[in-house]
Amino acid sequence: MNQFPVNYTTIQLKEKLRELNLATTGNKAELLKRLHEADPNGGWMEENSEAQGPSEVITQDDQNEIEANEMLTMYEREIEIFRREEEVDILHRFQAMGLRGG
Repeated sequence: MNQFPVNYTTIQLKEKLRELNLATTGNKAELLKRLHEADPNGGWMEENSEAQGPSEVITQDDQNEIEANEMLTMYEREIEIFRREEEVDILHRFQAMGLRGG
């Protein structure tokens, strides 16, 4: 099976969370964090749930939620990059005027 947590798909992570009766909302990083908090030793990765079959069928609504969360995360990251670029631009303007930031 997957040796590293990042190799799991969002759908697989949600299945693992369901097996542990944990919330399944959020992006991939949030899902991994929740699994790690519930099982810091990574026992959830050692279980061979594929041999047992999927614990629950992923509905179209689940898939839509997954895609929406992934898009939201992407947009949030883009906004954060834009904000940081603006801060760097302002800092460069101050430096050009001979002023120091912070």
